Amino acid sequence: MIEYAVRRQLLDDPTVAAIVGDRIYPLTIPQGEPLPVITYSVVATDEDNQEGDADTLARARVQLDCWATTYKQANDLARAVRLALPTTTGAIGSGTNRVEGVSIIPLETGRRLYEPDTGYYRVMMEFYVWFPMTVNP
Repeated sequence: MIEYAVRRQLLDDPTVAAIVGDRIYPLTIPQGEPLPVITYSVVATDEDNQEGDADTLARARVQLDCWATTYKQANDLARAVRLALPTTTGAIGSGTNRVEGVSIIPLETGRRLYEPDTGYYRVMMEFYVWFPMTVNP
């Protein structure tokens, strides 16, 4: 799943890792987890079948949320995330979570929100992530 490659790409980035360590979670922040953290989710996916090809080109719309206790810290984390995700076609991730031929296009890269119930600041970002999928015959 492409979100694991995106997560691995962020974990492998020294600037992002210096800010969040390994605190990058699907969907929600675990209870009691210290901030800053990143949460991720796949908002939507679709596939463009190439006729006569054994490969399928897939597109995922991935949301990344940067959470912090201060506005500045949330913005600094969001900037690090944007810089960690390449916008040209290449490989992202590492090890078993490495995906080749990925292209990342930012959609919304900085909607700033405040969550009054928790007192957390959040920068919400969305990206299209294009990636090849091999279809088994």
